Amino acid sequence: MKKNNLLISKFYFELLFFNRLSQRILFFLFFILFFHEHRAQEVNLEVAGKRQIESFYRILKPAKTIDSVIPISNIQYPLLSLKYKTSFELDSIKIAKVKLVEKLEPLKPIYLKAGLGNGISTLFDAYYGSLRSRKNLFTAQISHRGFFGSIPNYAPSTLAKTDLFIENKWIESKKDFQTKLYFSDFLIHQYGLKNTTIKRDSIKQRWNTIDAEASIRLKKKDTMALQHRLVLGYRHFREKSPESDSIKNLKIVENNLKLNSYLLYRFGKESINLNSQLIYNRFSVLKGKDSILNYRGNQLINQSKDNILLTLNPFIKSFSKDLKLKYKIGLLFALDYNVWNYVQNTKAYIYPDIEIKYSLFNDLFIPYLIIKGGLKQISAYQSSVLNPFIASNNLYLNENQIINSKVGFKGTFSDKISFHLSFLFNQSKNAAFFINDTLQSFGNEFSLVYDQLTQIGGEIALSYEIENNLKTELNVCYFNNQTKTLPFAWNLPDLTGSLRIKYVGIKNLTLQMEGVVENGRTALATDSLHSDGNKSGTYYLKLPIIVDFNFETQYQFYKNVSVFLQVNNFIAQRFQRWYNYPTMGIQVLGGLSIKL
Repeated sequence: MKKNNLLISKFYFELLFFNRLSQRILFFLFFILFFHEHRAQEVNLEVAGKRQIESFYRILKPAKTIDSVIPISNIQYPLLSLKYKTSFELDSIKIAKVKLVEKLEPLKPIYLKAGLGNGISTLFDAYYGSLRSRKNLFTAQISHRGFFGSIPNYAPSTLAKTDLFIENKWIESKKDFQTKLYFSDFLIHQYGLKNTTIKRDSIKQRWNTIDAEASIRLKKKDTMALQHRLVLGYRHFREKSPESDSIKNLKIVENNLKLNSYLLYRFGKESINLNSQLIYNRFSVLKGKDSILNYRGNQLINQSKDNILLTLNPFIKSFSKDLKLKYKIGLLFALDYNVWNYVQNTKAYIYPDIEIKYSLFNDLFIPYLIIKGGLKQISAYQSSVLNPFIASNNLYLNENQIINSKVGFKGTFSDKISFHLSFLFNQSKNAAFFINDTLQSFGNEFSLVYDQLTQIGGEIALSYEIENNLKTELNVCYFNNQTKTLPFAWNLPDLTGSLRIKYVGIKNLTLQMEGVVENGRTALATDSLHSDGNKSGTYYLKLPIIVDFNFETQYQFYKNVSVFLQVNNFIAQRFQRWYNYPTMGIQVLGGLSIKL
């Protein structure tokens, strides 16, 4: 009975993997036989078959998990591995292409340049820079420009300007200390008169400037620690009194003291900054008896103005260099305190300080947005830099720059060509404009008038460079200048452009050209005979376009000696940046430059 049951079980398991119908039939037969076994006592069934038993063997390989990892073939070495030599092959490496260039000439500590040109014009530059110490850097530079000729049909126009600049910097492990000293002597004649017989001393004006600055920067090894930089500066500006009796007998003295503080604390990819500035400016002018304007009563006028300007600028700025989005978000708080002839006036202002730019395609295209504002201190020194023919007794008001905004993008077409395109909107209160003064002079001095200015404009710039041989830069700006009460934005151009080309050729030859183009200047006419029209009861004169291009070439004929030639204003246009002040025509100047 047991034998029969074993055979039936084997038969059943061999057919177990058939289809579902076969499985059901076998299960039914098995059930009948099983039920019959319990009911019958004995069953005889003879079946012919052969039983086979598979041979056994030992598994020598260890157990392993089968997965998708590609098996690594085992490397078998012979028993005597000391004599076995391994071999391997490497991919061939291409030979690098190395471009050999000549080494740069070693720097020289002394540089001298001197020249002489037509119209008795002079040029002299001297420069010294220390090269031995890495911790102590010292530089000194002196520059002189002079013109001792005359402008045809105008009063004497001699000028001479000498500048001296000294800078010293100490670099230590924990701090940097830097000092600067600047001295300037500017002798100029107010030649804006068609009178060749007037005395030279009567129209002479001499400006002296002494500017000193000291700064210290504390350095810490931990970049996450608080960084601090402090700057202290002082400027003394004065007008030297005329040597003899003249149209005016006055003297300007201006002292300016400033203290700047810069704090920076970095956390992660951002930094918290706090910039503060304190400026104290004292302006005074003393005027004695007027020998010309007798109708004013020969009165003694003593004017003075004290101005304190305090600004606080907290902002957050992105610090990481690998970020595509760079930003600066903050505010500017300004406090303006004035005392003009014992009359006090205090005002407070708040301005935005926002800069955002985003890098696209690996800095190939960078759009940006700038929204700022601020309070600009107008001083006698800054006005004389813009217009050296300015009158002495002017009222100086700080310019309230309500908003200075710009949106644009810059990028590169290739490794040789880059571009910049932007649009701007600016609005300021108490913007200063220069007009010819006819009350206290013959019209050869300039006074300041103030008005609200709104500017809408755009700018485009292109640059092209071929290695180190040719460099070209082009910049064009257009402004639509609108004033609130004045008929025009006096002497402010609405179109400016600049072009700069430099070529470094073979055999130590260098060519360079620089040019400036300005258009749209409108001046206040002194009378109806010399005007282009009348607007709101005011006569005006449209100044012609300014085209000023200068050319310079330099040839090094000896190791450290070169000759140069300058052709200034080679278009020979006697343009006027200021009404009644034509410039010299073409000027040719040549000389030597030496490195020691």
